[in-house]
Amino acid sequence: MVAAAGAGPSPVPHKMLDPKNLVTGIRYCLSHEATSAALTIAWRMRSENGVRAAAESFHKHLPVQRMRCAVLNQPAAWKLKIGKRQLLVSKLAAEAILTERPALRKHLQM
Repeated sequence: MVAAAGAGPSPVPHKMLDPKNLVTGIRYCLSHEATSAALTIAWRMRSENGVRAAAESFHKHLPVQRMRCAVLNQPAAWKLKIGKRQLLVSKLAAEAILTERPALRKHLQM
């Protein structure tokens, strides 16, 4: 990406790196063209809000419906597995289930 933007030389595979390639790369990085391209990239990066964009993307792709309690409208924290059946349950739902049926404790998983 740096090379494509003009801010650095094209990558050189490490097995092909020699003093001549290294000198050429360093000279390019010190050129006016590379400096100008790097300043353009820096300006663009300053105008972006990467943390906000990352958080929005994370929340946009979060499978909220698959993380909900099957009993209450709350986030699930536990799995209740009995045989082949599995229910996602919230902390409050798990507490209520265990109050009524303490023997189900062995079927609860985080």
